[in-house]
Amino acid sequence: MWQGWGSCWISKILNLLKVLNLVCLEPKCIENSIICGICYDEGHKGHKIKPLKVIINQSKKYLQQLTPMNIDSTKIKTSINDTKAKMIEKFNKF
Repeated sequence: MWQGWGSCWISKILNLLKVLNLVCLEPKCIENSIICGICYDEGHKGHKIKPLKVIINQSKKYLQQLTPMNIDSTKIKTSINDTKAKMIEKFNKF
């Protein structure tokens, strides 16, 4: 039954039975970056690898910092007013 399919096909079937829980960070592996332990053994040894859970948590933290709820509107208003004052001052010197 498995003859002619090669070990790659077997690996693909075994991947269905394993958890994809690693991320290969090598640029050349961008198309196949989420991998399981079998993929790591067969094609990603020596590559920079991180657990998928770590990547997800880092992404969540980064995105939470970008949400409008976390933006300090007072700092933004102060920055805008400072910039406006500097522009008016430069314009008046002109």
